[in-house]
Amino acid sequence: MNLAKQLGAVGLSVFYLNLESVDSSGFILRMPGSHVPGLERLLYELKAGGAENKGGRGQPKWTDYAFRHDSLRCDAFRPVENFKEMLQMSRQDTLDLLEGLAGAGSYDVVIVDTGAIEEERAQAVLNRCGVLLWVLKNDQASIRKTERWLDYIASPHSGMQPELVNRSRFVMNACTGAEDDRPLSAALRLDAVLPYIPSWGLQHYGELCLSSPQFIDGIQQLSRAIVEPELPGVFTGIPV
Repeated sequence: MNLAKQLGAVGLSVFYLNLESVDSSGFILRMPGSHVPGLERLLYELKAGGAENKGGRGQPKWTDYAFRHDSLRCDAFRPVENFKEMLQMSRQDTLDLLEGLAGAGSYDVVIVDTGAIEEERAQAVLNRCGVLLWVLKNDQASIRKTERWLDYIASPHSGMQPELVNRSRFVMNACTGAEDDRPLSAALRLDAVLPYIPSWGLQHYGELCLSSPQFIDGIQQLSRAIVEPELPGVFTGIPV
């Protein structure tokens, strides 16, 4: 969400798509009032075939399902209320959704928040993503698990795209300084380090998650590292 907000702040058109089983954005931000039908209805339309016939255009009109999230400076879907809907969302459902967003022609960047890498929704994101951002916890277990996943992805028997390793970018979250001593493999080079913010441990932290100057500095560094190579000139002002 911080990444979406910062990219929107530099003038990019951004869509933030949360594909976690339980949408965590609802715990942090109050959803604005909106009468748009949202992701649940869009998934129904895609499965039922209604979206293909809507308006005779062969594709849904995405603005009918999305709302403007002013706090994040981007478009988004309202969180899915029916937990079962997300659990039943298949790999193909997710691919259809991603292709639709990419093909809408309205967004410079689509940021997708996923759950566990082995979930069908996450597998679809791995298949379609241009940049795969790994957010590591500041502990050895998280580092080791990520390294094992990278080894697996690179294996010819994984069935995954080997180029995913080259598309991968890495950020260490909740850092206090001790992470400088953690041994990392050659494949796991950090593109950014995000600081530990003590106030986020408070009971009512809400929009503090989007307004920490220290954290914003780290997100801006991360934005330049992963977006400038894909969209030259966004941060430098010098288009290539």
